[in-house]
Amino acid sequence: NFGSDIAPLEKESGKGMQDDTSGTLDRPMISYECPILEPGSGENDIAGYFDYYDNDRERHANNVKKSVDYYTKGFRSSSFGGRAWTYSEMKQYSTEYKAKYYGDALKNGDWIYEGASGEAFNLLMTLEILKEERGIENLRAFGSDYLAESAKVADELFTAQAEANSWILKGKFCRADSTDLSFVPANTFDLAFTYVDPMVDALHLFGDDVSFDERVAEMKEYCESDDEEEQEIVDEDQEAQEEWHSKWVKELIRITKPGGAIIIEDVDTPICNESSEWGGVATDWWKDAVEEYGWDVDPSSIDIVFGAWYGHRYNVFMRKNEKPKWKNVMKNLTRDKPIDTCPASYWNEEMNVHNAFEFDVDLDTIKLIWNEYEKDVRPYLNTGNSTEDFCLVTPYNPETTTWEHDDGVIRSDIKWYSTRNEKTFRKYEKFVDMLGIKDLVKGTWIDSEDPTIYSIFFIPRSHSEVLQIHEDWRYTAMTQVMTLLVPLNNFDIHLKYIDVDEEERDYEYKLGKGIGFAGGFMHGTGLGDGEEED
Repeated sequence: NFGSDIAPLEKESGKGMQDDTSGTLDRPMISYECPILEPGSGENDIAGYFDYYDNDRERHANNVKKSVDYYTKGFRSSSFGGRAWTYSEMKQYSTEYKAKYYGDALKNGDWIYEGASGEAFNLLMTLEILKEERGIENLRAFGSDYLAESAKVADELFTAQAEANSWILKGKFCRADSTDLSFVPANTFDLAFTYVDPMVDALHLFGDDVSFDERVAEMKEYCESDDEEEQEIVDEDQEAQEEWHSKWVKELIRITKPGGAIIIEDVDTPICNESSEWGGVATDWWKDAVEEYGWDVDPSSIDIVFGAWYGHRYNVFMRKNEKPKWKNVMKNLTRDKPIDTCPASYWNEEMNVHNAFEFDVDLDTIKLIWNEYEKDVRPYLNTGNSTEDFCLVTPYNPETTTWEHDDGVIRSDIKWYSTRNEKTFRKYEKFVDMLGIKDLVKGTWIDSEDPTIYSIFFIPRSHSEVLQIHEDWRYTAMTQVMTLLVPLNNFDIHLKYIDVDEEERDYEYKLGKGIGFAGGFMHGTGLGDGEEED
């Protein structure tokens, strides 16, 4: 029986422990703050359940006082996480499963996260098995636990292990509730795993004076009852148990990279099963839960192994769905104040996307730009040629097949007319200044008091039949380089973009409004036909 989610004690400053911030095998280290939990805030922190782990923690603390090498050697003959077996015994029993399921999902240099990791001995054991049985090392280990003292042990254990073994890399350990890992960046870990702490008396039917074991016994009696009301309680309790498990699983799925692995260890069966110790979920629940709870996993990847080390419990393996190639943004990188670092990220709640924003533009200035466009560009739209002042860039050049289908039919007539000499560039740069674009982004979106205008384009089109989702700038560029689009008239072809939930959404161009976007904004010209060519 594992401890709960791992999390370090907060310092006097109120912030979590500071950990190694270097990268792993050229992988930049992530940075996040540990949350501060109120005592007793856990949904299952009732009936003194977590007192179950006190003896283990006290024993570890006493052993550390007696031996300076306890966290590197001495712990192997001790039990942990409320288990009867010692570390060495547990390692022997779990080697076969961990070597196969963890080993098949990981490679050198990957990142691994354990929720409810208690003192993190199970996490360390997993790393040792992977190195010894599969030759996998340099895994960076992260974790969280609901109990502050357990998190403290975990932090000390991995600090000692990382100093003693170059192949063990310490990430960050936090005190946290496994049903809320929102402080951890999404799509980060190659594998995330946990043990789901029991939710006994999920409906909170009993008073504070009823112990953990007594609640289990009462629920067992309800299982045997012929009373309809008590049977109804059993059914509702099981539904709550399933909700509880789903909360844990959804958080692990969120922080796991697309295509990464999620493992749930030591799952108990429903409370009414004879072998059940405190209640859990049935093995056939998992695949149904994918649809019921909207899990972002491949149902066909779910693999259940009974008795991996405890004969009456089972382990569950699953893989997060692979994402389309355009999926590369993370919703957790929110920003709710002016950007003052470089690079930076901006969160747009209304659009549900990173690094995009709508802004107002002066219509009188738009009219002036349109007048110049009518003279400089519009007469040449159908010539297919550049002019003295504008270079025509288009994928629909007769010499190319870009964005054409095999039948050779062009699916859009979008064109980019770029200023091609300094005189023309300066002419239109004045209009950019009149629109206040530099003032809009300097010192906030772009960490500069004098942003550079790199290029100025006109982009006309009259029809579009194929959606081409792309990004102008890589996500890592954040807001240090941007595209800003300002409509010069009302037209019928708008913008498609992909939000952080992978949903295709529409942005409607509006006269008097502009849109700016930076790194990682996945978008494309929408579909449709316009009455005019521009």
